[in-house]
Amino acid sequence: MLTISGCINEEIPPENVVARVLDRTLSTFEVSTWEASLSHPPSQEARTNYIRHWVDEELLYQEALQNDLINDPWVGERIDEMVRSLVIARYLEKDILKLSRPSISQIKEYYQHHSPEFVWENLHLIVDYWRSETTDGMGKLRSNLLRGATNPIWTGTPAGLDYNRISLNGKNGVEPQLWKIISKLKTGQVSKVVKIAEAHWIFKLVDRFEKGDPKSIDEVQEQISARLMEESIRRRKETLIQHLIDEYSRDGRLQWTDISLPITVADTLAKP
Repeated sequence: MLTISGCINEEIPPENVVARVLDRTLSTFEVSTWEASLSHPPSQEARTNYIRHWVDEELLYQEALQNDLINDPWVGERIDEMVRSLVIARYLEKDILKLSRPSISQIKEYYQHHSPEFVWENLHLIVDYWRSETTDGMGKLRSNLLRGATNPIWTGTPAGLDYNRISLNGKNGVEPQLWKIISKLKTGQVSKVVKIAEAHWIFKLVDRFEKGDPKSIDEVQEQISARLMEESIRRRKETLIQHLIDEYSRDGRLQWTDISLPITVADTLAKP
């Protein structure tokens, strides 16, 4: 029977311990790793709930250990199932590492044959924006942009200008006033200086794709690569299994009944 016990984290400095139950500890590193996995920084309530959940689970686990449930037949059976699944997954993972990533030519060929699948589901806008806390310099900046300046000179507060390029796929999650402004722009058009959320903005529409417009190969390259890799993994798994079937059958380690043949009751009974 496989036994499991709590881990002792002796090397974690006390100041880096968030919670402790007997010899099991939750470290600041583990909490930070969890936070980094989220799309947005968690609230204090979410962080507290995460730590409380860890404590609750650990208390219940330690109590179960003290009641010898680690040796319960039901638990042992499922531990065996989990170990089997993990070992199989690891074996396939190590084998799949031998596969090469799809080449550029393979991605291009796939795109050519499946291009109707890759279209924009919503109005898609690529926008440059300039943002400042004050209006100082924004008028001059807009004039330069209207003249086609690629690197407009900023005359406002030093380090007081933010610039970035954003890609918006539909209006969901976009501030309504912002969407109303940029969705009306034509490609290459520069907006007026507008005030949104206590800041002053200038928008320039770099590119516009209507719903149903085809996506470029650059937009879907990673998606196609993932599809091709998934198909390669599936074929590799099938090939590997067939190779093992042949190998195990040749030396008698594999015996099975052809499921295309009828199975009688006698076939399923153990011999005396």
